[in-house]
Amino acid sequence: MICGVRYRSPLLMLVACVILACLAGEPAAHAAQRAMQLVKSKHYLIHSDLDDAQIYELGTRMEAMYGEYSRRLADFDLHEDRKPLDVYLFDRKQDYMEFTGGQYENTGGVFMPAWNQLAAYLEGQRDTLRRTLQHEAFHQFAQKALRGNMPIWLNEGMAQLFEEAIWTGDAFLMGQVPPRRVRQLQLDLKDDKLLPLKQLMSMTGESWSHNLTGNASLGSTQYNQSWAIVHYMAYGERGANGAKLVALLQALRKGKDQEDAFRDAFGPLAGFKAAFEKYATQLESTPEAELIDRHEALADLLAKLAAKGKRFSTVSEFRRNAEASKYKLQYWRGQVSWDAEPAEYFRDAQGRPFAADEMYLEDRKGAPLPDLVLRHPAYRIGLRARFYERGDEIEQEVVVEGRHAGATATIER
Repeated sequence: MICGVRYRSPLLMLVACVILACLAGEPAAHAAQRAMQLVKSKHYLIHSDLDDAQIYELGTRMEAMYGEYSRRLADFDLHEDRKPLDVYLFDRKQDYMEFTGGQYENTGGVFMPAWNQLAAYLEGQRDTLRRTLQHEAFHQFAQKALRGNMPIWLNEGMAQLFEEAIWTGDAFLMGQVPPRRVRQLQLDLKDDKLLPLKQLMSMTGESWSHNLTGNASLGSTQYNQSWAIVHYMAYGERGANGAKLVALLQALRKGKDQEDAFRDAFGPLAGFKAAFEKYATQLESTPEAELIDRHEALADLLAKLAAKGKRFSTVSEFRRNAEASKYKLQYWRGQVSWDAEPAEYFRDAQGRPFAADEMYLEDRKGAPLPDLVLRHPAYRIGLRARFYERGDEIEQEVVVEGRHAGATATIER
């Protein structure tokens, strides 16, 4: 049996802030806005029609992420203003579309710098919303912290760096490398699709946006390449590059020419290119991101089998069925495709099947399927796949559970 799973385009949820920078007038929903709750936190004013628990969880996570932005950019002597940042979180896509003027069908969240507002929605993207917020909220923070003098590739690369951080409920695990990004990077290296660095680094907001709308494959490459470059700038050379990245950002904040600022921080482009490409060819997914990827595949299989009438009371029963049937999941993400064999994912790094108290099914009131839980002493995180009914479909999300009881946070592909 082969189960096909088609990911959304990687461009759908990640819209460069520059795309909306030139819109004239206010978003349409300012004129005809649906009833929204108003929740104020330290740094955000959240307008939302989500339920209280969702607003609380998302607001808590965004405050923690703001703290992470501030900590990572502590050298910038941020002068806090008292006005909170506006965030609009909608349940329905239609309301989000009305709010953003109906022009951005293929987005799941966006930062609108002209009004310093962030907007996103839940419907159909439960497994991506929180990661989208981590990305778009960085654009909102960067406009305040770096005064707008950031090249588009660096702005987007840093936003993706924060997007991939894993929130445990206590802290963010930064520097994560998801398998999907490694797959994209390896394919682009193999096919010689990476953009010349000078071309990428000289892109304007207009040329960046043109690639997104005119060539989906090229758009995927430029996003992922920007993420990989910034990952190298932050963590490459055994961490020695981090201070250079801070120096670059400080120079940009002071208004220095972007090309001069880069050369002063990282040296000639030719040398940087050689070092980056070496780093890129050796880059591997991080253990936490790899674990999440595998758990998502198991959750996909569990949901697909349930749709065919196959349900299980224990993980052992689920595992035996997967091993006997030799299921294979086929995934597509843009131009990248890969297979997953979930029968392998019931085992730890040493190949030992997870014990009954390490991976198990747990009923949750009102859920269409029991949660699939993974807790293992060798891993820094625990995982919980949760399932929800929306109409005739089952949505899922993977929840990262921290070390402390009750500390949970949702992450997505």
